[in-house]
This record gives sequence, structure tokens and C-alpha cells, in this order.
Amino acid sequence: MRVHHIASEYPPLQVFGLGRAVHDLAVAQAGLGHEVHVVTNSIGGRDPDAVVDGVHVHRISFPPPPKPPDDTMAVTQFNISALETASRAIASSGAPDVVHVHDWLTVLSGRMLKWLHPDASLVCTIHDTAEGKHFGQLAPPQKYSAHLERWIGAEADRIICCSQYVREEMVGHYETPPERITVIPCGVEERQFQVEGDISSFRTLFADPSERMIGYVGRLDREKGLPTLVGAFAKLSVAAPEAKLVLVGKGVLQQAIQQQAREAGVMDRVHFAGYLSGNALAGFYRCCDVLAIPSLYEPFGIVALEGMINRVPVVASDTGGLGEIMEHERNGVIFPAGDEAALAKALLRVLTDEGLAAGIAQRGYEVAKERYDWRIIAGETIASYGGDGRAEDAAGGE
Repeated sequence: MRVHHIASEYPPLQVFGLGRAVHDLAVAQAGLGHEVHVVTNSIGGRDPDAVVDGVHVHRISFPPPPKPPDDTMAVTQFNISALETASRAIASSGAPDVVHVHDWLTVLSGRMLKWLHPDASLVCTIHDTAEGKHFGQLAPPQKYSAHLERWIGAEADRIICCSQYVREEMVGHYETPPERITVIPCGVEERQFQVEGDISSFRTLFADPSERMIGYVGRLDREKGLPTLVGAFAKLSVAAPEAKLVLVGKGVLQQAIQQQAREAGVMDRVHFAGYLSGNALAGFYRCCDVLAIPSLYEPFGIVALEGMINRVPVVASDTGGLGEIMEHERNGVIFPAGDEAALAKALLRVLTDEGLAAGIAQRGYEVAKERYDWRIIAGETIASYGGDGRAEDAAGGE
């Protein structure tokens, strides 16, 4: 099967959950023997066409036209460049069996490719929704995003949602026909988290040997619930003065969170580590005594899987897809989203109950391996296209 993904982000540039998911899915599909192409962002004009980990990666032209006046126009410009790049790739490789786009950011180019290649199936994975991410408070740019989400829900041959929660959003907010939706979670690959070097020495970059490290990985944005985490940490610090909060990521709330920590008197015990990837991120997970996921909105929760595959005890809010991954006191500890006191209590419990921490860490690892291996997810995704998910089904374009 010949599959063309169109994605707004892809390694090696800085990527978030969407970019990691597209990369890992594409590599796993190629590993099953399918011909997989990814049309994605430029990396400064380097390697416009390359085969990486078995995936044919095609990058948009560089330099781009002059920067548009707003983000909405920038997305439209990206889609025009993506369509041009995809058309060149198809001219060389042959017509796609599947055009697979990811979120509203690439639906325009995907739908145009479907018009050009009507025999191809148009599939869209919805990783989150504008309605959910912005809590229903939509300014004109977010209304545009929501419009495209509704539109692709009607236009695509198949919608893949990363969780049952997102499926309910698509049906409830956008009236997407339920029979067109397949729920397929994201996955995690253990081999991506192999650590090189001395972990104990690496850990000193974030905390002293005597400190207990509470880790966070993700954007420092509104929906991620960082004020809840900082407030919980301030409460926790009275009972656990040895605790240290380390935040990995960047975002619009960083200054506000720093001010909150200063006002709470814990700024000296909160460390902002910035963006980490690759071996550094893998090492960070291994350094954590507990991983906190305080999200107010979380369509899936790939960071939870990353913590689990690294055998880190996970404390997560009960929102969205996290509630589908986590089982309370089995593979993690769950608390009500937005509840500072409950989060502080959950973190303190994991830090002080070694048996509980070890048990949920081990069970989390087992669940991540057994259910969320990317090879399993890739097979389910191929099956949703109409294939059987095996290498025998991999004759592209035939």
C-alpha cells in the first residue's frame, strides 16, 4: 500500500505530540513493508527528498514566499507548498492509495490531492479539536480551525481519532457521522528512549542528589494546567521540602508560571529546563521520581505513555484521553483536573509510598508495551485504510 502523509511538523526540527506521532506511525508502517511518504516542513532547504528510517520524506520548497500577515494565511501558504511538493513526489512514485492528513493544518492540501487522485482514500487523524483546546472560546482564527475540522469530518473517507474522547468531540461539536470514525490511539517505542551516559551525573543538571524530582514534559500553555501544578507543588513543599519541580518545555505561560512560583515562595525549587529531545529527553524521564500531567484538556496524552515506557510513576488528571490510558492505582494515580489539593496529595503519596510507586511504574511499563507498541498501532491504522495491516498487503499502487 502506498501511503502519503501530510504533516505540519516532523523531526528533526522541534516537534510536539503531533510530529512525534506522525513520525513514529510512518516509520512503523514502513516497517510493515508499505511504501510510506511524508510531505512536511522545510529544514532550511536541506534534504528536500530523503529516505529516513524507511520513510520517503519530502520537504516543502525553501525559501518560502514572504511571511503572511497572520497564522491563518501561513497555514494556507503551507498547504499550497505541500500540494506542490506532494504532486512532485507522486509524479515520481505513482498515485497514492491513501492520503493521510493530520489535524486541520493540512486538510486543504489533502482534499486537493483527493480531487486530483479520486481513487485514493482520504484519511484524517484528529489529534485535538479547536473547540476543546480553547474551551469553546473561539476567536476568528480558532473559528477557522473549527470550520476546517467540521469540513474534513464531512469530506474524509475515514476519520481517525486518537481517543474515544476526541471521537465524542467530533460527533458532538461537528456532527461527524459516527460510522466514519475509527478510534486508534497513539503509541510509544521503547527503543527511542535508550539512554547513553551516566544518568546520575545528568540528573545534577536539574536537581541535587538529595532532592526528589517531580517532572513535567509538554508545552507551557493554558490547556496543560501548569498553574494547578505549581499551586500543588507549593502545597506539597511543606510536607516534602526535598521535592524539586522540573518543567521541560516552552510556551506562552512561562512568565506567568514564574511569577506564580515567586509569589508562592518556591521559585528556588522550580527549574525551567526548556525544550529537550532525543537522548536528553530520554535521560530526563529516567531522572524523575514521579511524572506529573496536570492537563485541563488532553485529547490523548502521549507524555503519559513516554513516562510509562520509562518506568516512571505517573500522576495524571482525569481529563480526556488520559482517563482512557490510566487506571487508578494500577498503572498510575489519577486526580480530578484542576484540583490543586488532590494533585498535591497524589504526588506526596507517590513520593512517600515506595511500594505504590514501584507497582504503578511496572504496570505502566507493561501496559505501554502490550497495548501501545507502534507496530500494533500501525497495523490498526493500515486496517482502517482497508488493508490487513501486514507486510503481505504492502504492494504500493497496485
